[in-house]
Amino acid sequence: MKTHEQNPDQMIRDIYKKTQMPDPVRNRMDDTLDSLVKQEQAIDLSYGRNTHRKRKSYSKSGSHRFFTRPGIKKAVIIAAAAALCVGGTVFAASRIYQMNLEKEETYQASIHVTSEEALPEEIEEVEIKVNYLPEGFAVDPDKGIEHYYKHPQIEDAGYVVNEPLLIDEADPLTVSFVKDAEALTINGHDAVYINEQSTPDETWNSGTLYIVFEDVHRILPIWHWGHSSKEELLKIGENVELVPTGNMTASSELRLWSELVAVYEENASDITEKTTASAAEMANTHQVGDTFEIKNLRNNLGEVIPGLQACVTNVQTADDLSLLAQTERILDCVKELVGPDGKFMQDTLSHIKLGDGVNTLPEIVRTEQRPVKLIYATLEYTNHSEQTIDDVIVYVSLMRLIQDGDNYKIYEPADNDCDYVESTHVLPSEMIYHDMSGDPLQRNHILGLQPGQTVTVHLAWMVYTDDLDKIYLDPSGTSGTQFFDECFETGLIKLDL
Repeated sequence: MKTHEQNPDQMIRDIYKKTQMPDPVRNRMDDTLDSLVKQEQAIDLSYGRNTHRKRKSYSKSGSHRFFTRPGIKKAVIIAAAAALCVGGTVFAASRIYQMNLEKEETYQASIHVTSEEALPEEIEEVEIKVNYLPEGFAVDPDKGIEHYYKHPQIEDAGYVVNEPLLIDEADPLTVSFVKDAEALTINGHDAVYINEQSTPDETWNSGTLYIVFEDVHRILPIWHWGHSSKEELLKIGENVELVPTGNMTASSELRLWSELVAVYEENASDITEKTTASAAEMANTHQVGDTFEIKNLRNNLGEVIPGLQACVTNVQTADDLSLLAQTERILDCVKELVGPDGKFMQDTLSHIKLGDGVNTLPEIVRTEQRPVKLIYATLEYTNHSEQTIDDVIVYVSLMRLIQDGDNYKIYEPADNDCDYVESTHVLPSEMIYHDMSGDPLQRNHILGLQPGQTVTVHLAWMVYTDDLDKIYLDPSGTSGTQFFDECFETGLIKLDL
């Protein structure tokens, strides 16, 4: 199952706030990358089946790892370190850097990295050379990311060579939901492989190979997801190089190993998400036919777009795909719901207990069938500024809200027997269709909106039939699974279906 492109700011927030399953598994890790490329990033992808969490916190999961610099204060470097044992293999004490893998609990492991040298103020830049890829895999032309590799005929598999991390001292990198952990030596380099399982699908991989390139003071993470191969990942690692460019750069400008550890530590703690809004916060709610300004929407350069107005002019529902004119844009997961008569079949929901990631893994406790509907909306975007808008990212989330007294709550279908509910095909908060055209690297973008110009687009979402009375649209481009300030500044759109 694939997701659709999402607002990059929101994607980054979601990655850090929900790096455990289920929300990473919520978005099959393919399509959101081309939004993330618009922002400064390292790499940490994540997608899978859509999920509806009852619990809003947990440890990190095997989502694909994109991590930005969190501004963590750099740790002091160890002056000296003894030789450590990596998975039973003792490395020579003369090594500058040491990597140690410890399997602490049934499904939890830690990576310890130590250094015998202080971090220099300047260090040589390196470039990545990938000298091997599995047959048929190549850079995905739709993503615009240099080292993200996909097979055009394989939907749910990929490999990502992430940005090298400058080695500094840090606390151990502790990973939960570990189904496979192994210490390795790859072409003389210390390495550790960790594969995480935060979904009941035991065949789904989210594995990272960490390789120490001692001569250039880096750790290179290489990640694979979905139904990709560990063996092929190791071959990629055996043939990858970090080649010095001859240019020097300040160490403070490079991403550090300790920053990756900090991201994991942050995600291991409970994070409270805003799932309730007051009537005052919801006062800016719009109706179909209202024209409103989209506040704080940014272009691909991160610049706020002024004077952009929008209006939902029409909304329809359907029991089939007949409203979607550009059939090539329909996701496979949606097509799979169409029965022999051309109408939607019922979708399967799995009620899942997360497990604690230490002694237990996620498990399905029961399943149920629910009927589905397509929601199809026509929106007009108008440039009311005096300048051309070069790039508008159009991502409209769907939110399911219920009113509880003076408050509005995000609807959570999970019940007392589970921690979250996972949809097999439906993506209740995700925009699953649009008819925008343009640069293939900017699928859901409006390009070149002139002053006074109006562009009409058509968007669609899949929902469960009994949720139709709860539907709001969020044109600000946030996740649809929690409230952000942008939701209230622009205002949600209530659909009376």
